[in-house]
Amino acid sequence: DPVAIARYSELVVKAFEVDHRPVKPAYGFRFEVGGRVITISGDTNPCAGLLNGSKDADIMVCDSMNVSMMQMLEKQLQSIGNKVQASLLEDAHNYHAPIEGMADVAAKAGVKHLVLSHIMPAITDEQIPQFTAGLDKIFNGKISAGHDLEKFAV
Repeated sequence: DPVAIARYSELVVKAFEVDHRPVKPAYGFRFEVGGRVITISGDTNPCAGLLNGSKDADIMVCDSMNVSMMQMLEKQLQSIGNKVQASLLEDAHNYHAPIEGMADVAAKAGVKHLVLSHIMPAITDEQIPQFTAGLDKIFNGKISAGHDLEKFAV
């Protein structure tokens, strides 16, 4: 369960452990103020810590990887002889969340708005529909692909 680690006036910050093996410990954060909640996963695989930490959140910001798009990029890199970079991307599958898993956690936690961040592979705005295809069958809330410095209303 999330543990309070700081208070700033009415804002309470809580931490919860997530699964980012081999990095251990790794944490997500829950920000609560005025009955509103935002959680940030940090790098993680779907796990009980993230599920518990995101219960009834208005917004859950989470890392996200589209496995099929990553595999296509890895094959492209291998085909042009860039085996080292392809290998690094392949390794990322072990400790970054597949988007379907994050959508499932968000649904089970009762999250209202899922914001995908730390998007792998990097995509253009035109690729967002391809990146998020099928997530609406798993998660009924709002889904956004976040950009640096973007603001969302709670």
